Amino acid sequence: MAEKEQMELMAHLFPGDSKESAAIGLCSLGASKNPVRVLVKEIVPVPVEVCTLRTPVAIQWPFEWLDPLLSRAAAAGLSVVKFHCHPGNQAYFSEIDDVGDDIFFENLHGYLDNDAPHASVVVMPSGQMLGRVGLPDGSQRAIAQIGIAGRQPQFWWCDTQSDSSTTLGTVGRHSRGFGQEMRSELRRLSIGIVGVSGTGSIVAEQCARLGFGRIILVDPQRVETRNLDRIVSANAADARAGTHKVVVAKRAIDALGFGTEVVAIPANIVDRDAVVALASCDVLGGCVDGAEGRAILDRLVASQLQPLVDVGVGAVADDDGAIDQIDTAVNFVVPGGSSLLSRGVYTSEQVHAENLARVAPEEYARQRAEKYIKGRDEEQPAVISINMIAAASAVLELIARLYPFRHNTNLAAFDAVRMNLAEVEFTIETYEKPCPVMGKLLAIGGREPLLNMPQLSRKS
Repeated sequence: MAEKEQMELMAHLFPGDSKESAAIGLCSLGASKNPVRVLVKEIVPVPVEVCTLRTPVAIQWPFEWLDPLLSRAAAAGLSVVKFHCHPGNQAYFSEIDDVGDDIFFENLHGYLDNDAPHASVVVMPSGQMLGRVGLPDGSQRAIAQIGIAGRQPQFWWCDTQSDSSTTLGTVGRHSRGFGQEMRSELRRLSIGIVGVSGTGSIVAEQCARLGFGRIILVDPQRVETRNLDRIVSANAADARAGTHKVVVAKRAIDALGFGTEVVAIPANIVDRDAVVALASCDVLGGCVDGAEGRAILDRLVASQLQPLVDVGVGAVADDDGAIDQIDTAVNFVVPGGSSLLSRGVYTSEQVHAENLARVAPEEYARQRAEKYIKGRDEEQPAVISINMIAAASAVLELIARLYPFRHNTNLAAFDAVRMNLAEVEFTIETYEKPCPVMGKLLAIGGREPLLNMPQLSRKS
């Protein structure tokens, strides 16, 4: 769920009376089929006055109170999640919970009569959550992972042991960063990296060595001689063979022997299969130069409830061709907040122009192509040192949010982190105003057309 919904949930579940409270989440299913992701669209509190029982260890309310919500769920094909708190911090389902959930799931599936998974989640005062899914056949399964897509992403996972007991763990927050504990926890997470060239190849290398368990790489381009000096692990043989950049990155990560699962997708992000694969990830990494790729990343953040760290590099030359300005920018974007679009990182006009260049190059030929260094015609810029700084800044930004190490604990202050290397200046920016465009896509999940883009519609 997004951070806003989590805050609403916590405020209702823990009013300060030390009694159990409950809420209902209306949810969509994400675009990914493996893993299945249930996305919270709306939190509806169960009013205290409708409860027939509220104690420190139990809560009851009439199932009929759910009728209007279930009608909405049936009409829109939504899943239903029951949240209730354990004020005493019991990190398990009690026997009372077991009986209540059996009845809840039976009634739910009987009313909705569909194959959508529904769930029950216990919330502790610390915010930690654990849950289980009730399936149409009457069986129940532990939810493998629960995540909060906010300025400080939070993840909890549940493992089922051979004796059917469970263990509950958490990523970040209470763990020590930059150590083996962090590496072990990051193995639980997946990251989708879009763009595996100058900055992206370096970001992928760092994520692999930090211990991310699953990495999805998306980039349609092949290695060329002119970009050998910018792509980590690429060599002359790759340039001669025209090896895809994602294949080079996967080869290098596999060679580390860490057991990282790497999925290399040699396709443009404007590709349905690429989008569906990215929708399965816990976190997104944007390492693209263009506006169209960033626009789709914005839509993934909103529609699939995924946090994004985006990195950009820019160098500007003066009239004589000498470098006048070198800038890097790292943006951290979360669902329900500002977007790369609303921050002015790209414009809708730029997206349109890039779309023309891709689908109608003869029309786009009339427009001026943007160079890597503005103001200088440079086919093979020597920018790997700049890319290294930018890529490291992006990965450190993600670590700082999972494993806070900054003295300034106000995460909003670091929505954007910029470096002017020519002036040796470091600036940070906050963006509080939500994006009205991306806000309309919040938690729409796998609804067709995918990401609300007709070109991503399912092919017949």
